Amino acid sequence: MGAKTSFAADQAERESQIIKLAPTVFGNAADAMIFLNAEENQLSGRPIEIAASSHDGFLAVEGLLSKRAGA
Repeated sequence: MGAKTSFAADQAERESQIIKLAPTVFGNAADAMIFLNAEENQLSGRPIEIAASSHDGFLAVEGLLSKRAGA
């Protein structure tokens, strides 16, 4: 049961981090949440779910946000 709790905590932490990061790219929380909750073709899914699902998923969403920030 401890490993499951740890996994859920890790998911929540990744989700929290990406929710904090996205508005810095978009300039406001509303546009950030639209991005995080919409299907993203480059990620083949919703960024919020992908970021929360694994460390690699978080890095993929973070990388996409970095590209958008530089655009």
